[in-house]
Formats: sequence, C-alpha cells, structure tokens
Amino acid sequence: MKKLNFLWIAAIAAIIGFSITACGENDVLSAPYNARASAESTSSIIISWGSVSGATEYRIYRSLNQTVFSHLGTTFLTEYTDTELSANTTYYYRVTAYNSSGESSQSNTASARTSSIGTPTGVRATATSTSSITVSWNSVSGATGYNIYRNISGSYTQVGTSTTTSYTDTGLTADTTYYYRVTASTSAGESSQSGNVSATTSSISTPTGMRFFYNSATSVTVSWNAVSGVTGYRIYRNESLIGTSESASYTDTGLSTATTYYYQVSAYSSGGESRRSGYSTRTPNSPGLYYNLDNIVLLGVNPYYLTPGAEHTITVNVPAGRRLNVEWCDIDMPIGNYGIDNYADVMVRIRRGANTWDVTVQNQGNVGTNEHGTTPRTTSTAGQHTIVIRGLNATASGIYEILVTVW
Repeated sequence: MKKLNFLWIAAIAAIIGFSITACGENDVLSAPYNARASAESTSSIIISWGSVSGATEYRIYRSLNQTVFSHLGTTFLTEYTDTELSANTTYYYRVTAYNSSGESSQSNTASARTSSIGTPTGVRATATSTSSITVSWNSVSGATGYNIYRNISGSYTQVGTSTTTSYTDTGLTADTTYYYRVTASTSAGESSQSGNVSATTSSISTPTGMRFFYNSATSVTVSWNAVSGVTGYRIYRNESLIGTSESASYTDTGLSTATTYYYQVSAYSSGGESRRSGYSTRTPNSPGLYYNLDNIVLLGVNPYYLTPGAEHTITVNVPAGRRLNVEWCDIDMPIGNYGIDNYADVMVRIRRGANTWDVTVQNQGNVGTNEHGTTPRTTSTAGQHTIVIRGLNATASGIYEILVTVW
C-alpha cells in the first residue's frame, strides 16, 4: 500500500515538473573548503584544503587562465604538491571530493606564483667581532643579488643587500645571538627565504696586566695591556667610575696620602662593556713602579690562585742605581660582604739574568693564618731580574697579591 502511495505521488510530481529521489539514495559530498596554495620553489607549489566527511579521495584541477581547469592528480590526503612547473608563473587550482556515490562540486579557487629564482642554500653565520656578524651562502644561478633578513622583535626584517655571496651585519651588541635568513633576487622577483642561521657576537675581553706607577704621594698612573678592537677604557676607583681613556693608561690625581685605593678597568665599544679587571690595594706613599698579578680580586673577576706546586713568574728590569723589593700578602678582602679565608705558604726567589738565585725567602706557617712576607732588597746591580713565587702546601691554595717595587 505504501509503495502504491509513493507511485501515485511520483506520478503527480512528474505531471507538475518535480522529481523525487528516495531517501538515502545517491547522497552528494560537500565541496572541499578553504583551498589554498603556496609556492615552494621555482618549480613547485603545494595545494591544501579542509577534509570532507565521507570522501575517499580528492581530485585536483589546475588552470593557467582561471577558465579551463584540467584534472591534475588524485590523492587520499588533504595536501598535494604540483611539481615541474615553470618559474615566475601563476597557477590556479580547484579541488573536489570523491567517493562511490560520485564527485562533489569544485572548491574555491586557490592560486600561487612560482618563485622567479632558487632559494639560497648553505647559509651560515659567523661572528667576526663584538659588534659584527658575517652571513654567507652558496651562489644561486641566475640571481642578480641577495637580500639579507634579521630577526628583529620576533619577525624577519631586511637589513641589507649584497651582489656577492656574503654580507657583514655591523653595529650589533656584544655577546648577543642574532638570527638570519637570505633570499635571492632577479628583476622578475625574489625567491623564498632560506632556513634560519644564527651566530653570537664576541664578548669584549677584560683588560689584564694591571700595573701602577706612583708619581707622588697624591698621584698614581694605572696602566694595563691593550684590548684589541675596543673604543676605549673606563677606570673605576673604589667601585665608582672616575674617568675614561682611549689609551691603555690613566693618571689619577688629588689622592690622599696613606690611603688605600681600589682600581678597576673595563674595555668598551659600541657593542657594550667588558667585565672589570682586578683591584690594586696599595696606598701611594712614594714614587716607584708596582706590578700586580692579573685579576686578583672578587666581584665577578677570577682571582689568581697560587695552587700547590704552581709558580708565577714576573720579569722586571731594574735601572742602574735602583734596588728591587718583593712583598706578598694573601687576600682577606675587607670589601662589603666579600672575603676569602684560605691561605698557603709560599717561596719567593729572585735572580738577575741567568745567575744563581740571589734571594730565597720561604714563608711557612699553619694553613689558616694570615700569611705575608717580604724579601731583602737586592743590591743596586742593574739588569733584568726574574721573580718566581711558588706555592708550598701539599693541599692548600692561596690567593695572593704580589707587590714588586723598584726603588
């Protein structure tokens, strides 16, 4: 009876121009949505789209004029790579879904233009100073130039161009990591960006070899070994900046007699400032040339440890009519909350030229006591003198300040 009713309804519908399909027969798939395309190189484009429920495969169509679309390929995935394309050419794509019931309508049109030139390969970055990095890469056939991009605040921004296969980025900050990408270019356009490369600018070296010449009871000249590639130096007294110098020396005046001063020096450039050097803990009393071991004190500077059996050698030229004196003292720093309480016995030996040792002084005592000593002054014999300070304890290490005075 139900079948007869359906036939009557179908007959009437046919007379008035309608068609009826029984429920569940020939369900039509939805068209793929959000089709998109992106160029990967001079000869390939990737097409992707949203999945369609019930689809068993997808069919990709391509056009050069947006009018006639030809079947290109089939895939079970929601992505397809079109290859062997012409460079610097725009291609248009549409996608359909398919199953045993049939094929859906076509998706929206997606398009992409192949690169006009290949992407640079072999990109590398090398720090060349505290404020510069050189980026280099392999040449790209047909390229007339290259664009260099640097990551700035999370996005890559062009910082320069080059007609060769390298570029030096300058004006950077010391001890900082920078990230780069490179593209090739022609009159027709620009390639896609290369992968990321990075390099860290060099840190500025700390000045070493600090030494002090007491000009008078109220003036001292601080000098040090020059640091390559820096703009200048900053001089600190008792933790406060007192001046700058473009050379490796600085004269401090207006000092008080019988007063201890602490000096530090840092190097600086446009990329930043180095760590500070060690202190001088001597009071200017009378003229003379004073030598201090490098980086003796704390506050971020590695101290000089006189470890068991280790030796430290100082060479001093004594002018005619002058005498040499050596003093040493372990450091128990009276600055803020910093302090060291580890001492070791030492031996100090002095000789002139290749002679036998003229002076030998051995300072012995219990580890944990405040160790210090002085050598007898040498005779007035002029010439090159060698001073050796040697650690004696079997296990203990000491941190020592050595004062060499030429009188």
